[in-house]
Amino acid sequence: MSNLDHILLYLIVFCSFIVFTIKINKEGYSRKRVIKLFVIPALIYALVEALRYNRGVDYLHYEQIYKWGYTEGTQFLFDLLNKLLNFIGLDFSGALFVYEIILLTGICWIISSYSVEIGKWMYFLAILAMLNLHENLIRQYVALPLIFCSIYYMFQQKWLIMFLFIACANFIHSGTIFVCPFVLLFYYTVKKIIPWYIAVGMLFLTYFILNIDVSSFFLALLQKLNLGAFIYSEHLMHYIEDSDRWLGKDSVLANAQQTFVTEFMQFLFESGIIISTYIALKVQKERKILCFYNIIVLAFVLCRLVHGYEILARIFNQLYIFWFIPLGYALYILNNKRSDLKNAGLLNTMRFNVFIAIGYLALYWGRFIFLNPKAVFIWN
Repeated sequence: MSNLDHILLYLIVFCSFIVFTIKINKEGYSRKRVIKLFVIPALIYALVEALRYNRGVDYLHYEQIYKWGYTEGTQFLFDLLNKLLNFIGLDFSGALFVYEIILLTGICWIISSYSVEIGKWMYFLAILAMLNLHENLIRQYVALPLIFCSIYYMFQQKWLIMFLFIACANFIHSGTIFVCPFVLLFYYTVKKIIPWYIAVGMLFLTYFILNIDVSSFFLALLQKLNLGAFIYSEHLMHYIEDSDRWLGKDSVLANAQQTFVTEFMQFLFESGIIISTYIALKVQKERKILCFYNIIVLAFVLCRLVHGYEILARIFNQLYIFWFIPLGYALYILNNKRSDLKNAGLLNTMRFNVFIAIGYLALYWGRFIFLNPKAVFIWN
């Protein structure tokens, strides 16, 4: 059982986002008004996350980095940010609050790539997509918001601004620029939608049939591409050179092991997103949604193949988190194009798959709130 303060604070966080989502979907607000309403739950969320103590695997490591600086020169913008925050007198909790604001700003930026009506469902889903991962990968989720901004400008074909954001992200965490070629490739060259039955079939194979060691394949690929040297990242080169530790069979994390029930529920969640988004795109095609639908199909498969391999999972989870965009679009279609779904005979199928996806999220985050005894705050 979680501590009482954890239960109360996260109930406030989640309820504030639920109220926000309901409110903006009941009335026709402008984007400016939506962002203003988002500020309140966003600040509550940022404050609660900043007050957590020893969250994730790297909290104490980054607390030391904040105090003493980051030694790898290729990530100097992160060190520069920390020096600025230290200069104005913020402790590490204050720095975490700023990190959260940067992430929330990036979320708003990428959602603004879509119309106000389509984007309304994505804000809360984005928080759910990233909360656990960003607690573990602190620096990575300071850089990723800049990648979100670069995607926004990529859609507008403002290439100079796009590359500026990518360069800045690289100098915070070089691993985040892995996302960019996938988005460029899928948006500009992949025009066809992956059929849902092929996507779910591949997912089923990776969950329940295939049992292969893929780490050696990805290691060989990284070595051939020589990405560490290409983006001038000593950090990435370290993982490649010390590959037996990070990518070998013995590197599989013990706490990543899942029961059959857990695996099956996650499979249903991902399948629900795939099928509901596929239906939504058949009702109303949207190129910027199609891009991320195809990306998450790939991400779901890749993340299952490398499940348990920490470094590979960190890389591909950067694609996985984009499920909030297709699912948000599916919710938009379900609520705004009901007659079209009914005429196509797809309304009940759509409802069922959205229910599966949302039901999984309710169970997952209910467990996070109520059954998280190790989660503590700075006053505990």
